[in-house]
Amino acid sequence: MNDSDIFLLLSTEDHSETIAAKSGAQYHLIPLVVDSTSETVASNQLQDNSIVTEGKFLDEPALIVYTSGTTGKPKGVVRTHNSIISQVKMLTEAWEYTSADHILHCLPLHHVHGLFNALFAPLYAPSSVTYTISIYLS
Repeated sequence: MNDSDIFLLLSTEDHSETIAAKSGAQYHLIPLVVDSTSETVASNQLQDNSIVTEGKFLDEPALIVYTSGTTGKPKGVVRTHNSIISQVKMLTEAWEYTSADHILHCLPLHHVHGLFNALFAPLYAPSSVTYTISIYLS
């Protein structure tokens, strides 16, 4: 892990000690994931802006989206954290996602719509998302 130049690590609490010991990167816990049978959810659980407000990596690459190649050769498009946050906020507003929504996610995560419209934006709202991986296994 030290050879990969990791700036930020996200992990669940059960892996925190082993991951933190292997890297000098900044470390944050992923908020508790609750399912639809849970009675209570903290209202600010997914709205912790402590990482974002530091602003240290907002213009850094976050992920690469590959174009389909419809009009030419496929290309890798680098998306920054800032561009993702902007798109997610816009989609959340346009689709009017709220914490009352429950999204059944059936799209592949390698597709932009499955990643941004059906996962990132609803989680930002914070809506709940159920991912049905079993449809890909049958």
